Amino acid sequence: MITKVLLCDDHTLFREGLRRILETRPGEFIIDEAGGRSELLEQMKNGSYQVILLDISMPAQNGLELLKVPRRRYAETPVLVLSRHLEPPDAVRALRAGAAGYLNEKTTPRELIQALHRLRDGHRYIPPAIAEQLAVLVSEPESDPVRNLSDREYQVLQGIASGKSLSQIAGELFLSHNTISTYRTRLLCKLNLDNNAQIIRYALKNNLVD
Repeated sequence: MITKVLLCDDHTLFREGLRRILETRPGEFIIDEAGGRSELLEQMKNGSYQVILLDISMPAQNGLELLKVPRRRYAETPVLVLSRHLEPPDAVRALRAGAAGYLNEKTTPRELIQALHRLRDGHRYIPPAIAEQLAVLVSEPESDPVRNLSDREYQVLQGIASGKSLSQIAGELFLSHNTISTYRTRLLCKLNLDNNAQIIRYALKNNLVD
């Protein structure tokens, strides 16, 4: 069965690597590429796909917001998310934003192809390494304060924990410095923290950054 896949990542070399992996299965995949939001929408407007393979770790774009684009306009097309992180909270956020599957960028070619087949056939795909932890998180009440953060607040937390200034985070998310400051204030309140040093310690302790 031929599977038509749209690869979306802002790094040409990374897309080329994914393409080469899929091309090891001759005649099994038809592959198109998009380098960002505008190309993603253009490709989807001009053609139908069985799976979108989306990297939400793109530094110049808001991955979770980008994930919501095909979910709003092309809800029938499953999205397989690639992320630098392999932590249950990140997977939960991606799935809540509309992803049908979640993989770490260090996954094996075999698992990548298996995941694409699963989504093509109407199923979800979660790596065995986090499936059990994810099931626990989903079934638990909303007691974890991190789960109460909005996507933007979570992105600001990760940015601060990675050593970025508020100005850097604002530039990456295409928001004003004041807006980022507001998100910082909100996340401090929700996590009962006082400053950036505590944010960093909290993120490291809870494996929220690499």
